[in-house]
Amino acid sequence: MDLYTNDCFSAFFFTGCATTLRVPKHSDNGAKPETSAITDGTAYSRKADGTVYNWRNTGVSYYLDEDGNVMLSYGDGNEPVKAPLVLSSDKSDKERMVENTGFFISNEITAIACGKTDSSGPITVIISGDRGKTWDNVSIDFDKNASWINIGFTTKNNGWMIISSCVGMGQEQHYLYTTFDRGKSWTLVDGNINDVYSRMLSGTGFINDKIGFVGFRYEFDSQVVVYMTQDGGLTWKAENFV
Repeated sequence: MDLYTNDCFSAFFFTGCATTLRVPKHSDNGAKPETSAITDGTAYSRKADGTVYNWRNTGVSYYLDEDGNVMLSYGDGNEPVKAPLVLSSDKSDKERMVENTGFFISNEITAIACGKTDSSGPITVIISGDRGKTWDNVSIDFDKNASWINIGFTTKNNGWMIISSCVGMGQEQHYLYTTFDRGKSWTLVDGNINDVYSRMLSGTGFINDKIGFVGFRYEFDSQVVVYMTQDGGLTWKAENFV
């Protein structure tokens, strides 16, 4: 399997499974599961060279204007919406870089998370439930650098975020946060993700609030290592899909 094909394969499992597979939200209390799964969300993966790309084109996207404003397009033919965030594509700017910012864009909910690559500091998450008309702003304490952030929602209320923190060549630590109130609050999951594999994160995806996937790659290895959780990120087990 070549590197490009492997990227596409890994992207399905690690970043798009939550939106591609229309699996209802898990429920432990016997109540009817929430079926309002978000199916048009973006799905971002990271290549071996660090390039972040949206492999799942559903018509929604973002770009930076000439002043660095984040512009959101919802694929409806209307004018792009300006998000309350300015980023830089210049890698010398370590404060607000595109490379270490996580995006999830859909017609139901949009979330953008950003941090710092060269120093510790809070993670800022801005969330809109009305296609960019209004925004909520949440700050999450984080005492490490943020080399990349992967964020997504399986329903309007339930979301996940993995913050990657570079600790050396080809090595990262990863911190999973979950929300069940549309991003108003985020809780760090005390799981074993860093014990099983602490390499470069290729992508993440959750099917519901329990089942999720992460993919790792060591530098320029062509094969991605896949881990799966069935308990909301508390424990992760290696899986073999090929």
